Amino acid sequence: LELRDTKLTTIDDQFATATTWWKLSQIDPDGRTVAQSGRASFALTRFRTEWKIVLQHYSADPHS
Repeated sequence: LELRDTKLTTIDDQFATATTWWKLSQIDPDGRTVAQSGRASFALTRFRTEWKIVLQHYSADPHS
């Protein structure tokens, strides 16, 4: 899985969002490489000293 152009926006000291483009390449049962790509977004919340993803959304690029 490759992520690129990731943008992190901190809302306050407890909440942030992230958006990114993703690309995934896999080998199908016939040995062919299959690539997919799209956008992803995440909502993050701080729990004590760690940031945790509490929501994620992936959308496939219909042209990939």
